[in-house]
Amino acid sequence: MWLILAVAFGAGLAIAAVNPILMAVGYERIPAHLRGRVLGVIGALSFAGLPLGGLLGGLAVDSISLRTALLIAAFLYLAVTLAPFPALRRLSAAIDPPTATGPSPSSDDRPRAEPQADEPTTVG
Repeated sequence: MWLILAVAFGAGLAIAAVNPILMAVGYERIPAHLRGRVLGVIGALSFAGLPLGGLLGGLAVDSISLRTALLIAAFLYLAVTLAPFPALRRLSAAIDPPTATGPSPSSDDRPRAEPQADEPTTVG
């Protein structure tokens, strides 16, 4: 029983470290005009899961033993905690594409725009 609780505690610590990263990625990837809606749905679904989890946990303990229910809950918790890691790896690869090996242009090497005919030119 202590092993199950230790796994659940470790998974809780792991997801606590992942949550800020997921939120930062969400703010970065979700367009500003949809951010309130998307994050509102995420928050609503998260809070809706709390009573559902209690109900399902009670039914599981009633149907099967406490030990088996805790084992199943610990496994599911660990699986949900580790699920974002492959997606984060793919996302970081998409955000940081490999760079070219050539020299990067400095500010002096950039082409300058020619003044238009109707714009005054300044000598200085």
